[in-house]
Amino acid sequence: DNDPNGDELLNKNHLVEASRIVHLLSIQAEEYVGTWVLVFDVAIRKCKFLMALRALCKAKSIDPCDFRMLRRTAELFWKIELLSDDDKSLSEVASRVIAEEKNYLLNNKPLKEFVSSLREVKGFRKKVINLLEVMRAEKMVLKKDGASMVASSLDLIEECDDFNVKNCLEILPMLEKEFAGDKSVEAFEEMCKRKFPMANISSK
Repeated sequence: DNDPNGDELLNKNHLVEASRIVHLLSIQAEEYVGTWVLVFDVAIRKCKFLMALRALCKAKSIDPCDFRMLRRTAELFWKIELLSDDDKSLSEVASRVIAEEKNYLLNNKPLKEFVSSLREVKGFRKKVINLLEVMRAEKMVLKKDGASMVASSLDLIEECDDFNVKNCLEILPMLEKEFAGDKSVEAFEEMCKRKFPMANISSK
């Protein structure tokens, strides 16, 4: 390894390096939704809306009920709605192509209705990440209060099929960073401790 400590990697342009990696993934691992999730994340940061759109279409063709894809679908159209009329990041051609795919990706619904319907999608209660992705979409598009959502979703999180110690440890920092609300985070922490009393679970 010519860069055992990652010093050279740290000095590289992270977005350029990420673009290189997701390009390789899109060729060598195109059958996975996760690949297109990563392609989308890079594209949206570069304001490459057509690339982001293509990633969502590919992901939906693989699994139309993948909540990572559904949340990012909401993110794309929400960000497009926020663009001003004189914003040059979205060309006329790109606008037309995106408009042609909009009904397909939003299941023939307006954006807010699409987000409101996500809790009805098959598999919503199976994974904790599904619930988090829906909460992210609701916070972004519907302007729901993050702390209130956490507080009202504790029972749903606990009922998820994959709710375990590992998820508790992964979710805590996400809740603190994305949804805030000390009391709601504390309530989640207490729920984890009650469910898994032998585990060392703490936001501190």
